[in-house]
Amino acid sequence: MKKITLLLTLLVTSLGFSQSFPLDFSDASQIFDDGDPGVATSIVVDPAGCSADGCSGDVLQINGSAAQYDPAALNLASYVDLTDPANNTISLEFYAASAGDLLIQFSQPAQESGQNGYAIEINTPVVTGLNSLNLDFDSASNAYPNQTAAVTLDKYSKISIFVDFADATGLVQTHFLDNITGGLDGGLVPNPITELTVDFEIGESGFVAFGMDFGEIDNPDTNGNSSARIAQVADINIGNYSNIQYSIPAGIDLSSGDRAFTMLFKGPRAIPVNLKLEGGTAVEVVANYSGSGDWETLTFDFSANTTTDKNNIILFFDIEAAPSADGLDDIFFFDDFTLGQAPDSGSIEACEGGELVNDFETSDASIFNNFGGGVGTIVDNTDTSVNSSAKVAQYVKNDGFVYGGITIALDSNIVLNNTTFTVDVKSSSVRQLLFKLEGLNQQLILPTSGTGWETLSYDFSALDGEVTGITLIMDNGTMGDGSSDWTIQFDNIRTCEGNEIVACEGGELVNDFETSDASIFNNFGGGVGTIVDNTDTSVNSSAKVAQYVKNAGFEYGGITIALDSNIDLVNGTFTIDVKSSSVRQLLFKLEGLNQQDILPTSGTGWETLSYDFSAQEGEVTGITLIMDNGTMGDGSSDWTIQFDNIRLCDNGTTGGGDNTACAGTSTVASEGAYSVGYNYSFETVGNDVNVTFELLDTDKPGFNPQIFIQPSTFINMDVSAAPIYTGVITVTAGETINFAIRGAYAGGLVTSQFFDYVVGDDCVPTPDEDNVTLSDLQVDGTTIDSFSGSTVSYDVEVSEGDALPVVSATAAFGTVGTITQASALPGTATFDVTSQSTNFVETYTVNFVFVGPQTAAPTPPVLQPSDVVSIYSDAYAEIPGINYDAGWCDGTGAVTEVSFSVPSSDPTTNLVTNGDFQTGVPTPWTGNGANPVDLGGGNFFNEVNVTAVGNPFDVNLSQEILLNNGSTYTLTFDAFTDNTTGSRTMIAGLGQTGPPYESLTETVNLTSVSQTFTYTFTINYGDSVTDRVIFDMGADTGFVFIDNVSVQEVSTTDSAFAYNGKPCQGITFNENPQNTSGLESGARLNGTINFHVDLYIETGTNLVGKVFNVKVIHPAGAGETEFPIDINSLSPAPVPGTWYSYDTTVTLLDPTIREVGVTSNLNNEVWYDNLYLYRAGALGVNDFDLNDLNVSPNPTKGVWNINSSNSTIDNVVVYDLLGKRVLNLSPNSQQVTIDGSGLKTGIYLARLSSNGLTKTIKLVKN
Repeated sequence: MKKITLLLTLLVTSLGFSQSFPLDFSDASQIFDDGDPGVATSIVVDPAGCSADGCSGDVLQINGSAAQYDPAALNLASYVDLTDPANNTISLEFYAASAGDLLIQFSQPAQESGQNGYAIEINTPVVTGLNSLNLDFDSASNAYPNQTAAVTLDKYSKISIFVDFADATGLVQTHFLDNITGGLDGGLVPNPITELTVDFEIGESGFVAFGMDFGEIDNPDTNGNSSARIAQVADINIGNYSNIQYSIPAGIDLSSGDRAFTMLFKGPRAIPVNLKLEGGTAVEVVANYSGSGDWETLTFDFSANTTTDKNNIILFFDIEAAPSADGLDDIFFFDDFTLGQAPDSGSIEACEGGELVNDFETSDASIFNNFGGGVGTIVDNTDTSVNSSAKVAQYVKNDGFVYGGITIALDSNIVLNNTTFTVDVKSSSVRQLLFKLEGLNQQLILPTSGTGWETLSYDFSALDGEVTGITLIMDNGTMGDGSSDWTIQFDNIRTCEGNEIVACEGGELVNDFETSDASIFNNFGGGVGTIVDNTDTSVNSSAKVAQYVKNAGFEYGGITIALDSNIDLVNGTFTIDVKSSSVRQLLFKLEGLNQQDILPTSGTGWETLSYDFSAQEGEVTGITLIMDNGTMGDGSSDWTIQFDNIRLCDNGTTGGGDNTACAGTSTVASEGAYSVGYNYSFETVGNDVNVTFELLDTDKPGFNPQIFIQPSTFINMDVSAAPIYTGVITVTAGETINFAIRGAYAGGLVTSQFFDYVVGDDCVPTPDEDNVTLSDLQVDGTTIDSFSGSTVSYDVEVSEGDALPVVSATAAFGTVGTITQASALPGTATFDVTSQSTNFVETYTVNFVFVGPQTAAPTPPVLQPSDVVSIYSDAYAEIPGINYDAGWCDGTGAVTEVSFSVPSSDPTTNLVTNGDFQTGVPTPWTGNGANPVDLGGGNFFNEVNVTAVGNPFDVNLSQEILLNNGSTYTLTFDAFTDNTTGSRTMIAGLGQTGPPYESLTETVNLTSVSQTFTYTFTINYGDSVTDRVIFDMGADTGFVFIDNVSVQEVSTTDSAFAYNGKPCQGITFNENPQNTSGLESGARLNGTINFHVDLYIETGTNLVGKVFNVKVIHPAGAGETEFPIDINSLSPAPVPGTWYSYDTTVTLLDPTIREVGVTSNLNNEVWYDNLYLYRAGALGVNDFDLNDLNVSPNPTKGVWNINSSNSTIDNVVVYDLLGKRVLNLSPNSQQVTIDGSGLKTGIYLARLSSNGLTKTIKLVKN
């Protein structure tokens, strides 16, 4: 059935709902309400005012007021039906104090289903004394809204009495009313609703659209909302005040003062959503969607309204805003529209004995020193439901600087003595509020809840000195925007005594560390435990305390505390006194049970943390502490805690529930809170884990649970038998799962404790001798980021060209077997861990996977310098002084330049000249070993005879060649020695021609039989000097014959920018602004030029809603030109995992550009290369076809030889990168030699002409 749940509750208000007619006033519920402007009414017995007329018993007394219309009214529990002419006479007794007019009116509110909303009435004269009236409503007239319309009798839920109706002076008189009868019983009047849920699962929900599109669709995004069906609104601003409406005919009961509407909401951008309630006086509440693109819960809090007459719900989306240019920006989704209890509006608390610093009742804005965009003011307190102050202070963080805040002046300096400051704070968003003591330069940071008024407590009890002022900064390091999200109100700054520690009554002391030493600590992963003197006894009087430091090492670095003896835990709670100087998430784990809980420290000194393990039973063999598991420490005071007095409380009591390991009762919540708790059980059947969860809380309407399996799996549970919910996890027997029950309800979200469970286990802890878990798993000496002792498979990202990684492992229990390392990348390393009992073996795998592009972006065309302005590309000249990471948004780190190996574009070219020595002369070979000889038949070799042993380089054969750092080359040659020598060695390789003479070489073993030798080298010593191929032969005696030497490029390196997820990347070249006017087609054709960028999007990326936007910034006052790229709308569509070349024509607002900005929501999922502007129609590599064109050597130190097998080259013009012509040749030949010996080192462009066609090529001079 369609799930539209209306939970109806009976109203008991000052109006009251009477019993049905007749009304004899024998029941207090029949008392009429005082009207407006009102009369006074009461039920009296035997009133003296009418006793002379026989008035006795219970009657209604009506005291008139000084007004012409004196109504008294009663809402009826059952309708009075006047539609039957035989039964529409109303009889009553009225005791009048004086003669006048009496008006009787019946009505029904318009919201009552099927009613016309009219009132009908009869006005009749009365005399002084008793009037027995019989009023035939066939003669009634209409009252409102249309007094002239014909009377159509109906059934009515309200009766009103107007005394002294025609008396303009409004006499203050006392009248009496009794025994009202007549009409038929029209059935019960429906009561206003107090709860509502609309979830769109089946059928039409009842929402009606006005001026926009509304539909109920399949849920396109179940991440964060598992519903199958949801609502969609589109074209939200097409009409004026476009909206959707939902009618509640019975009305909405807000009288309890704690009602709120909530709904799940999702969309492409940030918007306000207005919820308006109509009926009587309309009321309206606004909630804001952040624009995250994720499902968010919006709350509309109506707790300030206590009416019962609202009957229509209206939702406005981005009200009065203009329609978006892109229709996709006006499509939004919502679900689970709910009326229920409003969230807690917060509470504030004054510390006992605290001294008030300022309550801001008499202050003005002059007490605030504003800086960096922060503004402090004094304002009226508009929310006195929690904080009754008339005036409060307000701090707004505007768009300005990331540190914008306020400093509050004090009436006089404050001398600290074990002091804690408290401040009452109201915020609508979670903000990290820095509270700094000026004069001491000390500060603490605490989060606000974002849910209304609360009291924050900043503990400076460890400080002494004089405070001269107080500074507040929201989210230091993040820029505000001046909105309500960046506004806090605060009040009642007080000084109080410092923290305290509390020992639970009857608790059992586990360790107070007075007689312990450091041997009780088993340190791991960089955690170190010691026993130290307690230097702060103001709160904790112990002489000795324990100390735990998390050093730089591993994210999981912690300590395990040995126990004097095992603890038999039966539903107990552990407490521990902790002192920290920073907020730390402190994990407290029970070894032997493998159960843990995490609580935050305050970072403000000594305090007591209480870890509730009331759902657990079993034997505890040790206690492990880990700060901020998953984050590496640094060994500083921020990563140091002192702790003391570990106690076990309530052990063996029933307060925590009666539990077993696989079933039990608990109140433990890892998110939110339970008021009563829950029952749970789970068991394995085959490969299915059947989970049963019973919610014992009654304050969570609409509870909709899911099984949450870490890290990111959600399974819907069956709610048909609520509050008992069931679900199934299908996994492999023996697999360890960590799961909890997570459920949303009207007003919040709550998650149970997490359960560790081995599928198929009977829930008895694994004995140590059968355990196969790890304590550490490393790659190249560093622990894997996601390491967990029980996780058996890992993915580690690597890049092509990385050295083969080495995996090492340490077993927590058992023995690690031989590790089979990955033999290539990508690849996998595997190993087994065998338990001590040898009964169990677990296989672990580490998968090395590539991320990002593994191939170069498409090669850009060779363009003349005057035809291109390159922002980022290896193909064109870089703008001098360009800064690719200018730190515009949230500091630097917007992009990372990544390099990767790509196959050579010319793998067949031999960089060595005369490598076969067939010229018969040494040139261009050099060295004292250069000696080509003819061994017969015109077959030349290089021959060397070494007669004395010396240094290898004493006898050398070399040739200068050009190599690129990061590129990979193969050196191939034939070599042998003579029969007399038999065998000898020499050194061969690649290296530098000058200091520091870095080289990459191999020792070659020669025999008298000619062999072909091939070696591969990746150049890693830079490009500071030129290179050479090397043969060093002086370390051994005898002949060496060398032939057929070649050096060929196998692969080279390319680079691209990885976009790291910052709000934007800023690229600046203000010192060298670029004029693009030369790129325009013709005489400034509206500034039209071409824009190009190559994008690589990670495999598996969802392209819906993704953008990559570029803007160029012109000189001051000339504005900006944007090039937005909607990834999902490109045609042809990009294929994730491949490069995509994007070209478009753009019109610049100004031809000069000085900065470029890049923004994208493809955070950590996009790489880009070859971002440049170019002239339309510029000459490029495809302007004509010169088949089989060959250029060698290129790069060169002297000449370039150009050869075309089938085209005559008519003309060659060579330009430098500034566009200056440096050479002009007219060869009229298929072979051209360009002498570059007189040119400077650098890149040149040669434009070749053939039969009216042109081609431009790049030449490199070294």
